Amino acid sequence: MIRTLSAIAFLLSTLLVPAQAATVVRGQNEKLSTSPLTGCYNKKSELCTSPHDGTSCTEQFQDTLNVEKNDLGYLVQLHSTQASQHVCYFSFQMIASGGVLINDTPLGRLTLQLMDDTLSISSNGIDPTALGLGICGAHADIDNLIFSVSDRSEKACPTHD
Repeated sequence: MIRTLSAIAFLLSTLLVPAQAATVVRGQNEKLSTSPLTGCYNKKSELCTSPHDGTSCTEQFQDTLNVEKNDLGYLVQLHSTQASQHVCYFSFQMIASGGVLINDTPLGRLTLQLMDDTLSISSNGIDPTALGLGICGAHADIDNLIFSVSDRSEKACPTHD
């Protein structure tokens, strides 16, 4: 009888640990939801070049990053025009963990992190092209793509067709 009660007490204590961990994560989500992270960020496509002659097309295109809080965490959408006008586009659901937004893909982890006055996207070396995630053209990448906090706009992000 005492062994059975000890076993039940052990099982209950191990079942309660994940519930406490979930509370910690929920608390981090709440901290992030009140931060200036959410919103629409627009900037000139600094990495944009013409597919014809390689000249800059920075003035012709805008990169956008949209971060919206929702019931599942955060919806993060990116549209970036880069070399030879190849585009990176994604719309991922991300969760907050340790002050970073995370999306775990089958190929690895994508993160969005506020560092100083910039939001930085990291793909941790995952190939974003058709050979990997399939979110970027052959001459484009999301790793270390940054948006300044000053690029944040109160207006809705433009749609990209």
